Amino acid sequence: MAICDSLVFYAKNQERIICFVELKRSGDLSRATEQVINTYNHFNTFLQKTGENFNFTFTPKAFLKLEGSVPQEYQRYKDRLRKTFGEDNYDHNGKSTDFGNFLRGIPRKSKGKRKKS
Repeated sequence: MAICDSLVFYAKNQERIICFVELKRSGDLSRATEQVINTYNHFNTFLQKTGENFNFTFTPKAFLKLEGSVPQEYQRYKDRLRKTFGEDNYDHNGKSTDFGNFLRGIPRKSKGKRKKS
């Protein structure tokens, strides 16, 4: 069973986030996607089995950092991540300029045109 590289737990007030992190040197988006989704599914199964002993709600997120180019099937993997983790709850190849901001849900700043003086 392939699992992701790391889990990051973030809590602030009543908010709980668990981020499934995968780092790939090969740039294999297919495998990275499988690993974070597989880990998330097994984690959820574990929580359900523990029942009331481990009862809290959380927002799942996925962060994939890959080297190399994006495959032609990019949209398919993006759709799978969106379906599993929700809109704006996944990042791949460092779209977010800051992992901490992504984890906290702070939107990334768009790179707009600079005003001429």
